[in-house]
Amino acid sequence: MNKYVDIVNKDTKEATMRLYGEIGRQIDADLFAQELAALDDRVDKIHLHINSPGGDVISGLSIVSAMRTMAAFIHVHIDGIAASMAAVIAIAADKVSMQDYAKLMIHNPYPSDSDAEMNDKMRKALASLTDTLQTILSRRGCKKEKIGSLMSAETWFTADEAKAEGLVDEIVSSQRADELKNLTTTELLTRIANEYKPVNNNEMDLTKIAAKLGLPATATEQQVLDAIEANRVKLEEQHNRLVDHYLALGVKNGTVTDKNKDRMKKLASADFDLFAEMVTDVKDDPEGEEGKAGDGKAVTPTIQATGRLSAALEELKAKGVPARGADARDWLWYSKNNPKYLDELEKTNPAQFQKLLDDYENSL
Repeated sequence: MNKYVDIVNKDTKEATMRLYGEIGRQIDADLFAQELAALDDRVDKIHLHINSPGGDVISGLSIVSAMRTMAAFIHVHIDGIAASMAAVIAIAADKVSMQDYAKLMIHNPYPSDSDAEMNDKMRKALASLTDTLQTILSRRGCKKEKIGSLMSAETWFTADEAKAEGLVDEIVSSQRADELKNLTTTELLTRIANEYKPVNNNEMDLTKIAAKLGLPATATEQQVLDAIEANRVKLEEQHNRLVDHYLALGVKNGTVTDKNKDRMKKLASADFDLFAEMVTDVKDDPEGEEGKAGDGKAVTPTIQATGRLSAALEELKAKGVPARGADARDWLWYSKNNPKYLDELEKTNPAQFQKLLDDYENSL
């Protein structure tokens, strides 16, 4: 299972990855680069979400190297912070979108051991690394000389400033700028990281689900979940209205009474088709065989329905079908699946045993 790949949409041939955390400590850059490169044969576009303070430069360059050799179009989304090496990775993409509250920072690389005395070889290596970063950061239009000055000054950018310098392509309006723009770097990193919920199914086809729900292909996971819940509530309301309609019909024709109404509702939850059939199946033949009792007297629709209702509920219980919201482990369930429990309960807690039995008998 991939560690950094969130979603692979087979239909649209798009994938989503997430670089959240410090490179080299929370992010295994080599593994990230491997998972990124492995997507190249599977998808045409990759959405890379970033919320990172940066980290190890050499490790981060392995991700940049993978990005620049891939055929897939890479669209970076700066969700919170893209600082230091994370900013370099972001700007190395084919397209960069930045949330209106997000922050970006670039600076010169530091020696791995800040306390070590620099020799000529180390200075040359550091200068070469700085030049490499300047080249990557200037690829979006900002002059290399200016990038060098901005890096030397360790410059932080708001979304508007980053866009003005040509470091990002677009600003995404989030309606959260007032809430988040004044947070410190650490606060913003933490807030965005805490809002992220991993997707367990890497092959989850969010676009297809969104289409089935009548949502645009750009719908977020939360919008899809909200639509599913709205549909569930709507279907439940429709079901309840339909049950009420049939109950009213049953009251009118005599098949539903105050005595059997609750049991009819249970039947409607367990087997709606059978419930509807019983409510509407009124015999208009008092002289026929089905309209008479054993003594030849006419049988009312209520008596007919009551008898069939008991039989129907008993049949459902025998099949192990509980009514909606009911606990399936009733007296009948234990008698079939765990009779020893009933024997022990009768000895140790007779009152509970009797209640279990009474509840079952009352449900018939």
